[in-house]
Amino acid sequence: DKEFMRDVKWLKEFCDLYMREGLYQAIKWECWADVHYLSHNHDLLRYLKDAGCLRLKIPCVSASDEILRLHATHRINQLQDVVDTLSSELFPYSATWEIGYPEEELDDVLESMHFCIRNKLPFDPQIVLMPSSELKYETKEELESYLNSLASPGYPKCTFAKQLSYADL
Repeated sequence: DKEFMRDVKWLKEFCDLYMREGLYQAIKWECWADVHYLSHNHDLLRYLKDAGCLRLKIPCVSASDEILRLHATHRINQLQDVVDTLSSELFPYSATWEIGYPEEELDDVLESMHFCIRNKLPFDPQIVLMPSSELKYETKEELESYLNSLASPGYPKCTFAKQLSYADL
């Protein structure tokens, strides 16, 4: 649930209760992180770690500020801050990318992939290809090939064999 971190007070109470009840020893878990809130609340990492959180999933959306401005609550500087903080704290995380917004161009997609390279992120091609995307029709093979060339060893190959529609969501 991408809303899990949006209420910092509730999240801290949840982590405190989880620890007080001893659940952190028996049940390990992972959660979605909200880039905007985590960039302003680095101390949340300690709460999450102490409560048994093994990994955060970061919904990056894009590394293009234009796409972020239109479709996310965070900006590229906040995303960079979160990646830097998680890396310095050795907190495991994975990143997901949304590709194919109507106003998105291939250069915007490549910006996201270069963000992964610059930050030495393992590139896990868990990509949401938006139903309204022109990219899926015009550059599907090129995009697929490029993404697979960046994929870290051991990750599954990215494929857009099935075209998404709103009914699929």
